[in-house]
Amino acid sequence: MTSPAGRRRAPVRSNVRGCGFPMSAKRRRGTGPSVMVGGVTRAEIDALTRRVDAHDETLRAVADTVLDIKDVADEHTGTLGGHSATLAEHTATLAEQTATLAEHSELHRQHAATLAEHTELLHEILRRLPSS
Repeated sequence: MTSPAGRRRAPVRSNVRGCGFPMSAKRRRGTGPSVMVGGVTRAEIDALTRRVDAHDETLRAVADTVLDIKDVADEHTGTLGGHSATLAEHTATLAEQTATLAEHSELHRQHAATLAEHTELLHEILRRLPSS
């Protein structure tokens, strides 16, 4: 392995001696909690590893929750799209029915006028008939 400057770096192994913390091959001597690794004790590394793992777990839980919320939001968006389409259909139907009602109202007005004329004619006819 080489660094960006072209220098050779020591190989890095993760989970050296079960700590789950990547350490270079040069720093793997000793096993006790008082052993220093790069100026940090094994106990500090273990504590840091536990904290990182806990934060990782929390982050994964939050990410899962966010994904669940996104899925629900996507479902609601689809439902809203369906409702919007239904509303558009109902609006078009209502517009047609409003136009039909306007036509029927005009016909009703015309029929009422015709009925009034016929009623007047019938009264005139009845008035002219001889009384028996």
